[in-house]
Amino acid sequence: MKRILLLLSFLFVALCAVLLCRWRGYVYLTQPPEVREVFLCEALDENSNPVNAGDQFRWGTRSVCLLFSYRSFQPKTAVDIKWLYEGRILAEERVELLDEKNSCAFYLMKDDGAPLPIGNYAVVIESMGKSLSKKFFVVTR
Repeated sequence: MKRILLLLSFLFVALCAVLLCRWRGYVYLTQPPEVREVFLCEALDENSNPVNAGDQFRWGTRSVCLLFSYRSFQPKTAVDIKWLYEGRILAEERVELLDEKNSCAFYLMKDDGAPLPIGNYAVVIESMGKSLSKKFFVVTR
């Protein structure tokens, strides 16, 4: 009788361990990516380092670059990048994250190549319905 109870106890513990591992794996695979360093800059140099990074850009700037590093928990996780000007969405872009790179760069620029208008801007990084990062910047005279 003791052997049967011992065997049943062992099977119960083993079953709990298997279920816990499956649950933790599911949670791990359904998490949005983790956004780490986020930079706003005018451009990237030949080594993909930010040039003139900051949150204030002078009028005449034709583009602003968003550079961020990430850790993706699941291959091909999608992120949405939203650029806002004075609270209105200017541009949106969706991209799948690749595990090999662990960093992404996106540019905001006008179609005609004209300087960005003076005013307040924001860029939002979202994934799986969650906001991962929001950065504000301004274009001034």
